[in-house]
Amino acid sequence: MASRDLFFILNGEHPKLAFSEVLAILQATERPYSNIGKFDQLMKISTTLDSVQVITQRSALVHRCCAQFFESGDSVEEIMETAKEMTIASSLVFGKNFAVRVKRIQNYGAHIDKVDLERRLGTIIFNHLKQVNKGMKVKLENPDVTFYGVFTEKRFFFGLSLWKSETYSQRFDDRRGHKRTFFHPGTLEPRLARVLVNLSRVKENELFLDPFVGSGSILIEARLIGANIIGCDIQKRMVQGALVNLQQLHLSGNLICADARHLPLGDEIFAIATDPPYGRSSTTKGIELNTLIQSFLVSAANILQKRRYVCICSPTHIKLQTIANDLGFKTVELHKMRVHKSLSRTIGVFQN
Repeated sequence: MASRDLFFILNGEHPKLAFSEVLAILQATERPYSNIGKFDQLMKISTTLDSVQVITQRSALVHRCCAQFFESGDSVEEIMETAKEMTIASSLVFGKNFAVRVKRIQNYGAHIDKVDLERRLGTIIFNHLKQVNKGMKVKLENPDVTFYGVFTEKRFFFGLSLWKSETYSQRFDDRRGHKRTFFHPGTLEPRLARVLVNLSRVKENELFLDPFVGSGSILIEARLIGANIIGCDIQKRMVQGALVNLQQLHLSGNLICADARHLPLGDEIFAIATDPPYGRSSTTKGIELNTLIQSFLVSAANILQKRRYVCICSPTHIKLQTIANDLGFKTVELHKMRVHKSLSRTIGVFQN
């Protein structure tokens, strides 16, 4: 299948994390990609159209995906000049009616009258579709097809909307901690749990491990994308609670009460993502967190397949990269994010 240019509208709260998540999904699913462009809350990339379904099914931080028809500067003159020369992939356009929508990322393109631009672009599209025997009408409410333009960083991207996240987002909200049978304070939000799973680059049907399972947030997201899952926790209560939460969603997995420093597993694990206990409501059973993470990574190195990945969170004061590198892990990426006013976390991805 031939590649084509796409662009993705990304989560604005964690844009760097969103970029990394998309690339991790493409790598995990072995999809070809090239010509990456990174802008404020927008990512452009060349890949196959079947990658759209893979990315949108797995991603937590993609808001919309579009087939790109053109890219230009952010002046009306340049946009209209480029639009007149664009090639619309009519094979992607199905339906009886369409609308044009223009979005500003942050305040980019504030000098442009959006409504007027939508009207002018709509006229060009209407005339083009008429010429190729697709006499579609304009319909502003609930159109069959949406053409989508985006202003970001003095650039304008325009294309056909292939997917948007409105109903998909609700599924994440439905899995929030307070809606589960077993609740524990400090539970990871489902979106972030899904991102950690994706950053681990686990493939469908591979064995995935969370050694600090807690209430099961990460395991749930791993199972939902098709991984086989195993979870451990030193507290029997957490293991039992995580199992209840999996069963609530009709998901299956293996859970055992075990110390993450001495994991009773062979070298059959293909991916690890985890969030060790370090919040206000968590306990490390009296073990210093620095020591706990170091001991876990020693154990992880023995059970994780070579050249595969572990994604782990820690407070920013822990020298996570130094610990991992000293144990022979290769740093793939690091992300910083604020949890609350007194806690920020590092998300590290390391290759065994």
